[in-house]
Amino acid sequence: MKTSARFLLPLLIILISSIGVDVFGQTITISLMDGTSNTYPLTSISKIYFEGNNLIFNEANMPIALDQIRKITFTASSGINIVNSGNTSLVISPNPASDAIKLFNLPNETCTVYIFDLTGLLVLSCILNPSNTSINVNNLTKGIYLVKVMNSTAKFIKL
Repeated sequence: MKTSARFLLPLLIILISSIGVDVFGQTITISLMDGTSNTYPLTSISKIYFEGNNLIFNEANMPIALDQIRKITFTASSGINIVNSGNTSLVISPNPASDAIKLFNLPNETCTVYIFDLTGLLVLSCILNPSNTSINVNNLTKGIYLVKVMNSTAKFIKL
């Protein structure tokens, strides 16, 4: 039991820290040794932590003994995030990115781009024109960000 807890705890901490404040429809599936599993939505109020030899997940409303857990699975996000906006879709590439992102399917006019962190804080804004659709994100810290252009919003991950 102690060996499985030693492996499970670091993995869960890494996964939880990568989720952020709001995970936009992601879920956690907890599979038990008896073959049953439960899937729960992750929201901005979801809390996952350890207390004694139990996993506490507030959406399950009960402690789950670590020696009863076979597997914990989080949904994965796609590499490119596309959000529909009328007839076109806002595309961010590369995603995840470390230095710069390029936006595709922008309006054929000069537009303001807003980048927010997951707490809703505006961290960057810039004006793009049809000939220049790249944004330098090198100064942003690692995490998940929302990019808003007119009525379209998409997310990207900064490495």
